Amino acid sequence: MKAVYVEAPGSFRITERPEPAPGAGEAVMRIVHAGICASDVGVVEGHNPIAAYPLTLGHECVGVVEEVPPDGSLRKGDWATVYPSVGCGTCPACEAGRINHCPTFRVLGISHDRGVFAERIAVPAAQLLPVPDGLRGRNGALIEPTAVAVHVNRRAGTVAGQRVVVIGCGVIGTLVAQAARAYGAADVVAVDRMEARRDLLSKLGFERFVLADGAPLVERLREEGGPADVVFDTVCTGETIDAALEALSPGGRLVLVAAPRGAHEIPLGYAKVYRRELSLIASRNYVPDDFLEAMGLLDSGGVEAAPLITGIWPLDRFAEAYAELLAKPERHAKILLEP
Repeated sequence: MKAVYVEAPGSFRITERPEPAPGAGEAVMRIVHAGICASDVGVVEGHNPIAAYPLTLGHECVGVVEEVPPDGSLRKGDWATVYPSVGCGTCPACEAGRINHCPTFRVLGISHDRGVFAERIAVPAAQLLPVPDGLRGRNGALIEPTAVAVHVNRRAGTVAGQRVVVIGCGVIGTLVAQAARAYGAADVVAVDRMEARRDLLSKLGFERFVLADGAPLVERLREEGGPADVVFDTVCTGETIDAALEALSPGGRLVLVAAPRGAHEIPLGYAKVYRRELSLIASRNYVPDDFLEAMGLLDSGGVEAAPLITGIWPLDRFAEAYAELLAKPERHAKILLEP
């Protein structure tokens, strides 16, 4: 079968890999739609600190189940998505359902060889989650990033009735903003360095947009007016964190969303945090319940996936799709692959 195989940073190819042979308790799913995300770019470019080479790339997908174990709940022909986080299954974190806290935590297609940029994948049947009828198509490929947005909002606590700022409105930031609105945020201000993102956000109903165009971001946020109760920072540079701290009201919460690159040290104005009793909260990955919540939001229309899908390419033209994504970030949000 065809697959996108990353041998080392900067070295990938479309190759023929053996058809998956399911082990005990495993199921086989045919991939129908898969999404390229920033984590995949990090793996290819060598910037993802948890990448383990060589590997089949990819972790966002939806597809059709083709083989199931005899005692599983899924049936052949069911549509499903892959929960791509793999834990040991026996530690206290795994037993509590917090797989993202497992000491041996791995992610398919990043730190685990079995990625979804392939025609088929074999995984433990428990890693496959059935999807509702409304997500049996391209929108289903965005279940995984929507689960990230759900987890981020849950880490923030209650956002209902509160003023929210989202710094960095790529795919994850835009989904975080949509989830916050679905959870009842009174106001959502979107911040991004690309003017083109304004149009996408406007189509999704977000009219309050701050362009980070070289002027100090702190000043831009002040011009927008009013302190924020919650700031979601999907960028996490010194500038964005300083601006977030300045934008927060006393008792406010800063949720750090960006995955670190290497040590990823950030300066912290501790006096600002201390004087106003601000909370700094990190959000990493997701848990299975976040996937179920994400499916509900997508299926109900609380979160819209379709406007984020800006390109569709055959799997065997991954190199072209990848080059297009890197060359035209102002044009693209989510590019899908179809085996």
